[in-house]
Amino acid sequence: TFASADVVGCSFIRNGERIGGSYNDYQNGFGAAALYVNAAPTLVKGCRFTGNLAVTRTNNQTLGSTLTVEGASGGTVLENCLFYGNSTYSAENGGGNTRGNIRLSLAAETDTVEIRNCTLTAGHALLTIGSEVAGGVRNICIHDCRADGPVSRLVSIKTSDRKGAYIENVVVSNVVAEGVSSVVASLRAGKKGVDYQWGEYPARERIVTRIDGFRVENVRCENVGRIYD
Repeated sequence: TFASADVVGCSFIRNGERIGGSYNDYQNGFGAAALYVNAAPTLVKGCRFTGNLAVTRTNNQTLGSTLTVEGASGGTVLENCLFYGNSTYSAENGGGNTRGNIRLSLAAETDTVEIRNCTLTAGHALLTIGSEVAGGVRNICIHDCRADGPVSRLVSIKTSDRKGAYIENVVVSNVVAEGVSSVVASLRAGKKGVDYQWGEYPARERIVTRIDGFRVENVRCENVGRIYD
């Protein structure tokens, strides 16, 4: 075991790409095409993530993203990183760029993650919160970042009355967005929404995901479709 880790000045390029008509399955069980962070707070600094393809398979709990931060990794910091042209393929619904570049699934409510001075270019979202939320997500700070189009969303929040849980204390500040469809998107599950894999099964209880303490401040937008969707 170790108390902390540093990943500095690394390039992650075209990992998990389609090979010979099928998808590279090496990431199964981890859900990260490029970098999987677990068990210790990690500094990821000055890294480049380009053209990575994460495969999502909910039937075997592989929840794809370019970079995944899980478990006892509270205190992780992402700094001065570039995310360019990364994508996610969903094996269940026949494709689609369904998740963001960074996925969080931390072990404790007090855990924090800071994303600072990062750039997103040509991708779905910098951060997607709540894709498969069960317990909750809180204490995320994104600041001094930039999103250059074409980008669907800067931050995407997925909620569902089948998942319950909570999303709390998320701060997005000092961000420049250009050529982005929407800065913040809150997606509620519908017939073809985020609950497509559970659509045939009735829910015993429906509790809508609680969102509290979500703050957006000092965001400068150019050529943006919507601020909030």
